[in-house]
Amino acid sequence: MIISDIAGYFSDKDLTDDEAQRVFSQITTYLSNFAQENHVIVIATDLPHGDLRRNDMLHTLACQKAGIVLSLKQTKHSRAIGLEKHPSLRSGLVELPSETIKLTDFIGDSA
Repeated sequence: MIISDIAGYFSDKDLTDDEAQRVFSQITTYLSNFAQENHVIVIATDLPHGDLRRNDMLHTLACQKAGIVLSLKQTKHSRAIGLEKHPSLRSGLVELPSETIKLTDFIGDSA
């Protein structure tokens, strides 16, 4: 299951921070439990929005409920993949040295 921009639904200024936090927490708890009980992977993307304080709050909540957290970052000179949370691996950042490299370049031949 893939959910695009999960926090985007909570960026509406008509929602109070408390209401956004309460409902978002319920949804992420449900998704975490659903994934564990049904042995499925749930991928949720989290894009930045205008209200940085609310973005940070929702990002923190999502990371608390997630089993694995990856981040994709564009720096001035490269792209990087960060491992922010994992049950058994150490966190870290890997820079991709070229814009022409694709994820498939890291997969070995199956033959």
